[in-house]
Amino acid sequence: MFRKLVERIVCSDLAQNKLHAIENNTFCDFKKLEVLSLDRNNLTTIYPETICAPNLRELHLDYNNIQLIASTSFQPLTAIKLINLDYNPILNLPPELFKSTVKTTILRLPFNNISKIDATAFKDLDKVAILRLQTNNIKHVDRKAFFGLNKLKLLQLSGNPIGNFREFNLPNTASMNFLGLSRSYPLKLDENRNRASNPVIIETLDLTNNFLSTIKNLDFGDCRTL
Repeated sequence: MFRKLVERIVCSDLAQNKLHAIENNTFCDFKKLEVLSLDRNNLTTIYPETICAPNLRELHLDYNNIQLIASTSFQPLTAIKLINLDYNPILNLPPELFKSTVKTTILRLPFNNISKIDATAFKDLDKVAILRLQTNNIKHVDRKAFFGLNKLKLLQLSGNPIGNFREFNLPNTASMNFLGLSRSYPLKLDENRNRASNPVIIETLDLTNNFLSTIKNLDFGDCRTL
């Protein structure tokens, strides 16, 4: 009886409990589960097979205490479209962490402790439209970190002490609605910054609170509209 009930559940809200851990394969029998809310608990680790609902569309893990995410933690989530990891003390993103989540359109990672973005951090996420990384501790972004994010419309990097903005490439997308770089001191802009291979239209560029003293003509040579 319980098994049949589980197979019919579409949305499961377990937010604001006192969960410290979830046993492997807990959600594997939730064949129709599309939304899983585990926010505002005390989860610390996401192991492989922890969350394996095959048709999951939204996963909310914000406001937990997650520090460790295995590189295959999200491997079963091939249908996922939204992953929310706001407000966790995550230190790093394992290589190819999101390799299997190719249908993801919204990825939220703000208010963590991530210090760098490697070249394969977002590999194969060619459907992502919104990527939020604000208010981490990102000091270095690999020049190929955003390679392949051709549908990205919003990239929020504000509140990070990015030291190599001149080196990494913007996503090779035709247009972006928003690029956030506020509170990114010591942000440095000059004509030597790498550019996307095609011109990028940026509707809104946020550079507030950066203590910038000069902006040269070629700082945004890859943008047709600011």
